Amino acid sequence: MPKRDFWRDQFGRGKNPAFWWLEARRLKRASDLVWTAYDEALHEFQLNPDEFLAKEQETGITNVDLEISKTCFFLIGLTIEVLSKDILIGRNAETSVAQYGHDLRKLIAEVGLSVEQEDSILLNQLSESIMWHGRYPTPKTFDSFMPKIGADGSRVFPGHFAPRSKERAEAICERLFRLYDQDT
Repeated sequence: MPKRDFWRDQFGRGKNPAFWWLEARRLKRASDLVWTAYDEALHEFQLNPDEFLAKEQETGITNVDLEISKTCFFLIGLTIEVLSKDILIGRNAETSVAQYGHDLRKLIAEVGLSVEQEDSILLNQLSESIMWHGRYPTPKTFDSFMPKIGADGSRVFPGHFAPRSKERAEAICERLFRLYDQDT
């Protein structure tokens, strides 16, 4: 098989929902691992903040696990994006998923999943996380840095999520995985 044919076959995976599902599963697993590390560090800090900080000062190493929650939300946002695109491709292999970009609300609506207002706000936050906050230190525009209304109705800065956001994002993922199962 010539190289070009091999790579054409690889590129063709984009039309196969099974490959999208596998990628979504990997992203979800990565999100779970990152969250576990964050949650363990947070628990350790909350149990004894003085000891936690003394350990950091003694070793000269900052426990970055307390700083990785935004990475978890980036990964779970990508999971929702990839699962949604997976479902759309499964329904029609000729669907151009590029038209949806990273707009999770648009993708969720397109797959036919209804969400509550709180989840709609969370999807906006996760979209923002995918576009910049999960990857870069600053956005491209000043307005993207401004506080928004969070999923719990409070004002939040980009990349900061309400306490229930993880559970709500998990529930959306579960609904998408079930929808995928129903469609296949």
